[in-house]
Amino acid sequence: EPVLSLVDTAFIGRLPSAAALGGLGIATLVTNSAYALFGFLGVATTPLVARPPPSVRTPSAAIATSLSLALTAGTLLGVALYVWAEPLALGMGAVAGVTLPHTVGYLRGRAVAAPAVLGLLSIHGAYRGLRDTVTPLRITLAANVVNLILDPLLIFGAGLGAAGAALATSASQVVALAFLLRRLVADGLLRPADAVRVRPTWWAPLLRAAAAVTPPGESLMGTSGERCTAALSAAPPRRGASGPPAVVAAPVVVVAAGVASVAAAMPAPRVLSTSGGRGAAATGTTKSEASTACVNASV
Repeated sequence: EPVLSLVDTAFIGRLPSAAALGGLGIATLVTNSAYALFGFLGVATTPLVARPPPSVRTPSAAIATSLSLALTAGTLLGVALYVWAEPLALGMGAVAGVTLPHTVGYLRGRAVAAPAVLGLLSIHGAYRGLRDTVTPLRITLAANVVNLILDPLLIFGAGLGAAGAALATSASQVVALAFLLRRLVADGLLRPADAVRVRPTWWAPLLRAAAAVTPPGESLMGTSGERCTAALSAAPPRRGASGPPAVVAAPVVVVAAGVASVAAAMPAPRVLSTSGGRGAAATGTTKSEASTACVNASV
């Protein structure tokens, strides 16, 4: 994701208008903020595949479970980004008639690949659980090459500007997802039968991990985050904890958390404090609450 955005920025920066580059910067902030909270998909999928819980049983079923949640949440997130592109852009500081058209065009171009982005997070986590980091690396490099080729064609050749950069990035992510899925099926790591019989109730370990993630802005890959998600992924779902209403609401809750992270990234007035330890105390309280939630969920 960062490399793709960097390539987009390099090409958009060659356009005569600086407004396109400004719009791209705002849109990139929105997409990065929206996708950041879904990093739990990769972190929690790794132990889920390496040591499947009794409800999932096999690595193939674990991969199918994670992918089903990723694609469902990605579809909802993509629709939300596409429909609310303009309000999000204005909330992040885009100027109507200047940077707003470029921001909205880039956001909507990236929104179409939201399921692919979350699917890639899930598959990368699965390959880590399978102790294979070479395959996703190769596919990622190939996706960057595709983006590098399509960017100038769509930005300058087709005259689409920022929207063309977004479509090039989206196309490269869809291609990467398709190749990784094909590789998983060809290697017998993802069986179509497991994909068909996935039950949304199997999402419970992943959703417990989502509830235990660290606050936005903190690293999800920290030691405490890995221990928490590993414990949650290994724990079997509790009886009666996942009924049909919870199953239906689960992807919506995850997407709502993603939108909340975008709202949290919006500019806010600074509050000066004369107490030097107040910020540290607040941070400590947040970590304590997250740790308590993790422990309670895994009991």
